[in-house]
Amino acid sequence: MENSLITNIQKYSIHDGEGTRTTVFFKGCPLSCKWCHNPETQSYKKGLLFYAERCTGCRACMEECPQGAVSVKNGKVFTEAGRCTGCETCIDICVNNAREICGKTYGIQELQKKLRNYINYPVYIGG
Repeated sequence: MENSLITNIQKYSIHDGEGTRTTVFFKGCPLSCKWCHNPETQSYKKGLLFYAERCTGCRACMEECPQGAVSVKNGKVFTEAGRCTGCETCIDICVNNAREICGKTYGIQELQKKLRNYINYPVYIGG
């Protein structure tokens, strides 16, 4: 695998055991657990995250979407996944940051370089 889709790199994770660690969240989990805390990681493709609490209902995303994938239903903004092509127009136009792409492609070297910045362990000399 040359490239991976990563949703988040979380420094200082302390859940699920003793000690501090850096957790890398990859896209493409095949398990689909009912209790999953990160359902956005289940798909193997980039996805669109929508933060309803940030949305003011200005409808700029709906007006600018070239595919007509954004609509309002029952007073709430809705994106039809089947029509969305991931062009990111709705993300760019949203002044409230209510939309975000989920998944960034990293090459192996790029990911290793990024993770080196998170190393918080003493340097061991000679072995």
